[in-house]
Amino acid sequence: MKYEIPLYRTETKTIAVYAATPHEALKMALDGNPGFRADGLSELIEDPDEPGMEIGGEDFSCECQCESCDAFILTGDKFFQWSGDDAVATCEKCGGADETHEPSIA
Repeated sequence: MKYEIPLYRTETKTIAVYAATPHEALKMALDGNPGFRADGLSELIEDPDEPGMEIGGEDFSCECQCESCDAFILTGDKFFQWSGDDAVATCEKCGGADETHEPSIA
C-alpha cells in the first residue's frame, strides 16, 4: 500500500512512501526525516472513477506511543492505558493486561 504522511518541525512537508502497513510507513517516513514529527497519515488509493489518479483512503491518527517499545499506537490499534497524573500507554504487543485491565482501542 502507499501512504501519505504530513511531517512537520519548523517547516511542513508531505511525503509519500510505499509500505505494507501504516506503522511501517510512519516509521520509514520519520526515520528518513530526522527532526520531523507526524500526527497521522492517510492511505492513498486509486480513484475508481479516474484510473491513474490517487485519492485519500483510510486516515490514521497517532494516538500515543508505547512506553515500552516506542511504537506508535494508531487509530484502531489495541493498547493498554493507565490513567493518572502521568498516563502510561503500552501497545498490545508489549502487553499490560490483568484480570481487571482490558485493552482499549485507539
